[in-house]
Amino acid sequence: MRNRYKVFIQTFGCQMNVHDSENIKEYLKSAGFELTSSEEEADIFILNTCMVRNTAEQRAIGRLNSFYRHKINRDVLIGCAGCMSSFYGHKLKEKIPQLDFIVTTQDIPDIVDIINIAMNKKVFRNYTDHKFIPDNRNSLRSNDFQAWVSIMKGCDNFCSYCIVPFTRGREHSRYMEDILEEIRYLINNGVKEIVLLGQNVNSFGKGLKEGVDFPTLLRKIEEIDGDFWVRFMTSHPKDFSFELVDVISNSKKLCNHIHLPLQSGSNRILDLMNRHYDLDLYRNIIKKIRSDIPDCSITTDIIVGFPGETEEDFQETLDAVKEFRYDGMFSFIYSDRTGTKAEKMKDKIDEKIKHERFQRLMKIQEINTQNAHRDYLGKITRVLVERTSGKVKGQLFGHDYHNKVILFNAEKELIGTFANVKITEIGNWAMKGELISKM
Repeated sequence: MRNRYKVFIQTFGCQMNVHDSENIKEYLKSAGFELTSSEEEADIFILNTCMVRNTAEQRAIGRLNSFYRHKINRDVLIGCAGCMSSFYGHKLKEKIPQLDFIVTTQDIPDIVDIINIAMNKKVFRNYTDHKFIPDNRNSLRSNDFQAWVSIMKGCDNFCSYCIVPFTRGREHSRYMEDILEEIRYLINNGVKEIVLLGQNVNSFGKGLKEGVDFPTLLRKIEEIDGDFWVRFMTSHPKDFSFELVDVISNSKKLCNHIHLPLQSGSNRILDLMNRHYDLDLYRNIIKKIRSDIPDCSITTDIIVGFPGETEEDFQETLDAVKEFRYDGMFSFIYSDRTGTKAEKMKDKIDEKIKHERFQRLMKIQEINTQNAHRDYLGKITRVLVERTSGKVKGQLFGHDYHNKVILFNAEKELIGTFANVKITEIGNWAMKGELISKM
């Protein structure tokens, strides 16, 4: 290997994984490693993995195996980070023999030591449970105006289909003042969008001696000077308070977008999923949001084909989707995850039926999205300009205050700033507009 090691990092999965990769890059760069986007130049390969669905795991295994071709001709290290490492631990070596090291989600602060040990052919180290969430203000982000900020880690919900509590550990909130200090630093250094991350942001504060909760944190963030806005993900209905709606409705910095996973419209299936709420509780939350924040964009998650889901159960989900009129949806066809309770459940749904139900769900959501976007036609919305669209010359891409994708023509110097855009054309995925003013 060379004196200055080059590292190739690829990320699969959610925003948590992306943020973890940002932190990995910062630790490595600070230790003198060089980051590269070229596999041919790399001395070290790291894949940050996801395990939410079986397809994600198989894709990760395939990608790690593809790195092996570089080992044949030269001296390189192959490492696995993220959820697969956390779940399988040392047993991952049995699945992927060419691995030289693993980095669990808890081990990221020790990644330099882990790589150094691997270089000396001592492949694995004992699992480390860090009881803190590091300050990531200097993470290597993709741009200078958007930043993820972790407010908590882990999950205590143990939904019967979910592997997260086994890969990211139990719930642990970060001290509020540490979060506020990081955000102040980011805003003072030009960040325009803060995204608060947590497996269940609504349960922030539990276990902290400070006696704080999520609405309290948001009020404190509201007091920070600067022209920026704040998003958060993800909310769990069982911990979603009406106080949170009040905070958003009175805020000038919290975006009018709430992602509130439903997962199923059937109370029977929700109980099997171990979701700890029923449709009436969820309905009351939606009513509160629609009443107090009329222009709020609401998105959700739906799982299709959960074990035991009857046609009647699925019809209740379709009815709920029609009733709640979501602006957008992330829908998933259920697949078994090793180690979860749902894996052992009987009455698995035939794949053909699952896919047929999925298509029916998508048709209803397409109508919901079209109706939601139609309300924007002719209106002016505030957009954070993120990049060029990559498809049409002179066209810029961004998200607005309601997390809608907006495309419009303007000079690329606007990237990283806010702009007022008038919506002139709607679509299912994005809306197009014309620049009204810079901000």
